[in-house]
Amino acid sequence: MIPQNGWTEIQALVARAEQETVDLDFKNKVDPSHGAADKKDREILAQTLTAFANSMGGLAVFGVDCRTVAGVDEASAVNEISGIRRFASDVKTNIPNLAMPRLEDVTVDFIENPAQPDKGVLLVSVGRSERRPHRSEAAGDKRYYKRSGSNTVQMEHFDVEDAFNRMTSAKLEFGKLTTRNSGGAGDIERGLIDFPLMNVSLVTARFPFVEIARLVGGLVNAYGVNDNGHFALRQSPPRTASDIFWECRHRHPSRSETGRFQSCLSSP
Repeated sequence: MIPQNGWTEIQALVARAEQETVDLDFKNKVDPSHGAADKKDREILAQTLTAFANSMGGLAVFGVDCRTVAGVDEASAVNEISGIRRFASDVKTNIPNLAMPRLEDVTVDFIENPAQPDKGVLLVSVGRSERRPHRSEAAGDKRYYKRSGSNTVQMEHFDVEDAFNRMTSAKLEFGKLTTRNSGGAGDIERGLIDFPLMNVSLVTARFPFVEIARLVGGLVNAYGVNDNGHFALRQSPPRTASDIFWECRHRHPSRSETGRFQSCLSSP
């Protein structure tokens, strides 16, 4: 939501020489005398949008000039855009075609100069994407970008590879299952079951654990497999069945870092 005093805020950030940051970027329109988004505007927009989406997200302000002072990029003047409503419309129309995969969390708005209607600055807010990396689809570009400090830079090969790996699910497998009796008292027998969980992929499996969902004919120690209380094993009540079986679930982060996939292992 743009505040009613939005134009005053724009003037204030110039007056205080607001610095660019990893999530704030000031841009000039190539030709601010008209509102049509030309080829170069679309190229700059695609680079800016994908860089924010591939990084922490951020806000791009078109119509504010930026200068470098002692190595710091800071707002220096308002270079308002004529036909700001047309420019906002063109940007909204072009956004779906400027990134692959398409960006989902983008908001476009504008602030008019109250003294000169239809002149102003454009605000484009981009959220950090869970579908990264995004590639610029501007004509003649087809590259990946990210934010580095206050700059938009092309991603290196290892950056792109790492970003793709974040989208790939780790592959987990059970090793050889072994059992052994650890004694008991009275009618209660205690046994230990070892089932090593191995990551057989090149992707890091974050926060993996094994849950014993059902056990018929026995009870699971509430403190975990080695009685130290550090494992997230949740005890389920016994259920009646003709066979004893285990249902084991692997969990790991998905693109939202809270998702999961499940595979079950059963033994008679």
